[in-house]
Amino acid sequence: MTLAQRELLVLCALATMGDTSAQLGPHGRACLQVGNSKAEVVAALVHCFPYIGFPRAVAAIRVVKRL
Repeated sequence: MTLAQRELLVLCALATMGDTSAQLGPHGRACLQVGNSKAEVVAALVHCFPYIGFPRAVAAIRVVKRL
């Protein structure tokens, strides 16, 4: 597993927990710095909708879009 994949996995895991906006910002930046695009990160979070719920996924997407 690449570093980019691991960071994306961590970001999605944080989104599942909810109330992790303080951690989503730094890990979102790390996701982008290791080679993931914003579009890839948003697509992964959209894919999480049915599993983590719309509110948590949208909250995580908002954090990523602000980066």
